[in-house]
Amino acid sequence: MPFIILHNISTRKMIMSRLHYFFLLFLITFFSACKKDLLHLQKVQQLNSNTTSRLNNIRFINDSICIIAGGVQFLQSEVLR
Repeated sequence: MPFIILHNISTRKMIMSRLHYFFLLFLITFFSACKKDLLHLQKVQQLNSNTTSRLNNIRFINDSICIIAGGVQFLQSEVLR
């Protein structure tokens, strides 16, 4: 009977050891994942769109042309250039 108790304890320790290893591997992978570029405030410029509609689709054609679309879904659309 004592062998069974020791066997269960060693199995529990082995499982906990593997869980700790898995958790450590997860943390290393999570913190080393790809990060987004940080936008600097001097690179961002606020523009006045003169509309109250929600603008939610932005496409850049080149360095000087940008097309922005939005509006109320199925009712009204707005396209800005």
